[in-house]
Amino acid sequence: MESLHSYTKNSNKTVTVITAKPIPFGTEAKVILDMKGYDQQFTRSFTFTNNSSKTYTINNVDFENKNSKFDFIAIGTDDSFPLDVAPGQTFTIKVAFRTGDRNKLYSDHILFLTEQSKTPIAYQIQALQQPMSDMPWNKKTASK
Repeated sequence: MESLHSYTKNSNKTVTVITAKPIPFGTEAKVILDMKGYDQQFTRSFTFTNNSSKTYTINNVDFENKNSKFDFIAIGTDDSFPLDVAPGQTFTIKVAFRTGDRNKLYSDHILFLTEQSKTPIAYQIQALQQPMSDMPWNKKTASK
C-alpha cells in the first residue's frame, strides 16, 4: 500500500493516508483517501479490495456532505448497481474534485450502502488544490 504518511489520533489508532491502491474493503480500516492536484478540477481513481471472507453487495455510493466539491465519475466497470464484490475481488471508483480555493483542505466521507449492513461503510476523503508556488515550473523559475 502506498501512503503519504501515517499518524495516530487521540484514540491511539493509526490512520493511513492512501494515495494509491489497494484499499481494504469489508474489514475495519482507518484510512483517509487523499487527492492533491494543481487544477481547479482534477480526478483520482481508488481501487478497493474485499479483504473480508464474505461477498458484499453494494447498492449505492454517495458523499456524506453533498457539497459539490466531490463527485463520482465512475463506479465499478459499468456504473450499475447492485455491485457484488466477492472476497479478494477489487473494484474501482473515480472521484472528481472541484474548487477555486488554493491551499485549502476539503474533507468528506464516501458512503458505501450495502445489503450486508444497515450502516454505510464510510471512508474519509480529503482533497487539496495545491498552491501555485508548489508547481514545478514555478520552482524552476524561482531558483534562477
